[in-house]
Amino acid sequence: MDILYSTGFECEKKLPTTLEDLFNQSDVTYHYEGEERQLNVTYVRYFDQYMQEQGIYDAEKTGVPFYHIAALLILMNHKGYVQGNRLYYNDTDQFLQAFNQEDIPKALDIYQSLT
Repeated sequence: MDILYSTGFECEKKLPTTLEDLFNQSDVTYHYEGEERQLNVTYVRYFDQYMQEQGIYDAEKTGVPFYHIAALLILMNHKGYVQGNRLYYNDTDQFLQAFNQEDIPKALDIYQSLT
């Protein structure tokens, strides 16, 4: 698996009646078995605050918002293969089980090598 690009962003409202501003999106582009693939992960923005409160990840200490590495972490946990290209998480426990917390330093290294 060759990582080409890892990034993310805070979603913004497009219409006043939508809830888009409550979510973050994380994207990773990679090669898998000679094919270029992309994984998009959308999750509730509150999870960033929750992980900081639980001591799992602190974006202020690393200087990297979690949405830049979330999809990369999930991809790493699945050994480079995720069926489908879009994942959505609205449950804290499911989100935390989607990646291995011990992989965070490695994901940060990969992300920083790409920027």
